[in-house]
Amino acid sequence: MPARELGGAHLAFFGFATSGGMRRLARTLLCVLAPALLQVAAVAEGRFEGIVSVPARGGAARAERVLAGFKMHIGVVELDAYMSDGMAACLWRIMRAPGPAAGNLLLPAGDALRRDLEAHAHARLPRGRGPREPRAGYEAPENVFLHARSVLYTPTHMLRAA
Repeated sequence: MPARELGGAHLAFFGFATSGGMRRLARTLLCVLAPALLQVAAVAEGRFEGIVSVPARGGAARAERVLAGFKMHIGVVELDAYMSDGMAACLWRIMRAPGPAAGNLLLPAGDALRRDLEAHAHARLPRGRGPREPRAGYEAPENVFLHARSVLYTPTHMLRAA
């Protein structure tokens, strides 16, 4: 368990937009929500993924309302806990995305979060091995990112559920 937790509610989101639209979304979220963590990256041509940490009290509902105002086919998932397997997998995908990115994860204020992410990766390995990241193109098993009040997490999962 990490020594210090970040924020309250942690939301993963995805959508479809140009890199300019994705950056406008990030700027809006930073201004409106002032989140402890916000990072968004283009994971494929015209497709982005992001993560945001907001205050536990009312922050998740407010973030979902703001995201719903964008016409980008945005889906939102509330992650179960800080540095849960779902949150770690989402962060690794965003950090390793091949396209442009925006947010505050890579700023000095994100150092503790990045250390917690490395600690999570290290804790998941058999004893005596070093940290390992998910392989390129990593896709979590079906339903890993589902939450009772959320939509399906990725288009891949939508296709599997159909």
